[in-house]
Amino acid sequence: MSKTQKKLRIKKLFKQDFSVKKKYKTTYSDIKKYFEIINDVVFDNILSPFNEIKIKYIKDRKVKCWGQVCIFEWKRKGTRQYHLEMLPEYPTKKRFCGHFRTRNGTPLSNGKCR
Repeated sequence: MSKTQKKLRIKKLFKQDFSVKKKYKTTYSDIKKYFEIINDVVFDNILSPFNEIKIKYIKDRKVKCWGQVCIFEWKRKGTRQYHLEMLPEYPTKKRFCGHFRTRNGTPLSNGKCR
């Protein structure tokens, strides 16, 4: 599959998913699905999968978080673990996926998140 075909496929998928305006509940299957799509189309499958995925409320008084990646590194062993933390629910599915960006910083979804 060529690069342009991949981009057209992801735009079609995002357009279908983002047309729904109701509250979205986060699921593990959607996280894995979108990670695989974005890893394939944007990063050419160079990202390693997350060691652990948590769906939980992120409590930070300074900054409002939509999701975060925590990196645990053991220098003596020379290993790293990546834990993804996502909120249990988002206002829309577009908010769930709308913060992913490509390498040059442009958003994957067209337009504003709201």
